[in-house]
Amino acid sequence: MRTDQHPQHTQLKSLISRNQWNETLQLINKSDDPVLYWLIDYVHTTIKSPKTQNTFHPATYSLIDGDFNLVLRAAAGNGLEKLVEILLTYKGELPIDVNAPGNPSGLTALDRATTHGHERIIALLIAHGAQKAADTTIEEDAVSVATSEEEDEDYDMLSDRGEIEAEIAAAAIATPAR
Repeated sequence: MRTDQHPQHTQLKSLISRNQWNETLQLINKSDDPVLYWLIDYVHTTIKSPKTQNTFHPATYSLIDGDFNLVLRAAAGNGLEKLVEILLTYKGELPIDVNAPGNPSGLTALDRATTHGHERIIALLIAHGAQKAADTTIEEDAVSVATSEEEDEDYDMLSDRGEIEAEIAAAAIATPAR
């Protein structure tokens, strides 16, 4: 399983920058890179608006570059529960630290999920070893961070969150239950 920068990172980033998600997917080995494969497949099959797809570029680039902790913090803050689940599933094989602080805020994935009220993600993170009172540079625990107005650089990675949520909800309604 790949744990650092993807060997075809330049080609992958070029395809993604042009919203060529299907072409990108064909270059990813699902067993070697399950998190990147899932994210690209998710964007390609679920998100139809090119503008909303563009909001996934930074997270996808970070996965290509092997920065799994940054993507975990962004997914936790943005309520992308399935992506958080997949990252946590592979945390034993990938260099993922559930308590890794962001730079420069020092906020962790748990801090970000708490800040934005994502209860199921909070439970997932705690079940995978996230500390309630993670060491942060602002010396607050995850509960008190919820009232903070601190800048959230990882959360901003997916800047059109409202549009993303609307498309996800529309896709869920359009997809029949199995």
